[in-house]
Amino acid sequence: MKAITDPNGQVIDFDSMGSTMNYAVTFKGTPPGPEYTYTSYGMARRNIQAGRNTFTVDDRYYGNARAFPAAGEIKYRHARDDATVTFNVGRQKDQNDENLSSLTLSEDQASGGGGRAWSSALRLLTDQTDAPPTPTITYVGRVLPSAGSAALLDEHTRDFLITGVTYEAVLNTVTGTLTGVSIDYTESKSQRHTRLELPELRFQNSQLDSASRQQRIHARMEGPGQDDRGDEPQPDTARTRHEFTTDGLEGEITGRQAEIIELVGGGPKGILHVALVRKDLTEDDFVIDIPRPKP
Repeated sequence: MKAITDPNGQVIDFDSMGSTMNYAVTFKGTPPGPEYTYTSYGMARRNIQAGRNTFTVDDRYYGNARAFPAAGEIKYRHARDDATVTFNVGRQKDQNDENLSSLTLSEDQASGGGGRAWSSALRLLTDQTDAPPTPTITYVGRVLPSAGSAALLDEHTRDFLITGVTYEAVLNTVTGTLTGVSIDYTESKSQRHTRLELPELRFQNSQLDSASRQQRIHARMEGPGQDDRGDEPQPDTARTRHEFTTDGLEGEITGRQAEIIELVGGGPKGILHVALVRKDLTEDDFVIDIPRPKP
């Protein structure tokens, strides 16, 4: 983060995986206010050149940095059109060299009546020499599928679903394989149901190998939609259902001592995020919805 924002620093050249979301904007009400709906989803790996407090994303240059400390963001604007890059660095009081896993980058490209947003987490790949010496590492985390247009189903419910089922996985540091999981689960609070299967995947040099990147994940979700009145559904929240298939997968092992595993998949009708953290680094009261099957 310090290297990127230093106006006299070096430029860092790297690729980053992420998910995409195409959206449309209409104006309704009095006075008119923007109403956003999602028209399609996807996934994309983009080339980034970052440094001297500027970003170049797939040859699109962003400068004119403007910091928003209260939000923990720095925004960069494209000179020729209505496009911005947002670098989420966290609030200053939370910044430290030991915990930079929250750094994220998003690019928003506006077009007539809508636009396209791409978002990515910025993390350093784990070096093979820094991997834990144990033959296996246990992780816990969440599978986060999301889908829907976010159009209003009624006066307070939007046609959008995102679920977050927690599970336990094991990485074999010798073979690079990560155990899969079969999910057929209903969340107790939201009553949203998720059904999908993640196969066993293989990492090579801290990134998914070619065969694993070609895996297409099918997800089904149903339950109460997104209620504008609060985080949790109400008794009268309208229900909806969605299913989608990803075009593939991207995945990385990042951080010191293989701290984090992240997977991203996307297709026209939805996106899938998987975020796993080494179990020994999580709180003891972390609730696991789907424990690892006993050998």
